[in-house]
Amino acid sequence: MRDSPPEWERGFYMAKKREKLGWEAALREFRWSFVVAALAFVALGLVLILWPDASMHVLCYLVGGALTLYGGL
Repeated sequence: MRDSPPEWERGFYMAKKREKLGWEAALREFRWSFVVAALAFVALGLVLILWPDASMHVLCYLVGGALTLYGGL
């Protein structure tokens, strides 16, 4: 008997696990993801406030590159 499902079954396994645990337990599982995302957004906000010119250049290049790739497809 195996301890964990194969990789292709993992999504189904996790969905069934969350279904069994209920909404409250699933929210507790995701709590750390929300905390990490919040800290990342705070760090991004500080970078944008402290270095607005450099941030604008990087953002413009990223958007320009994405639009160029999208237009090329």
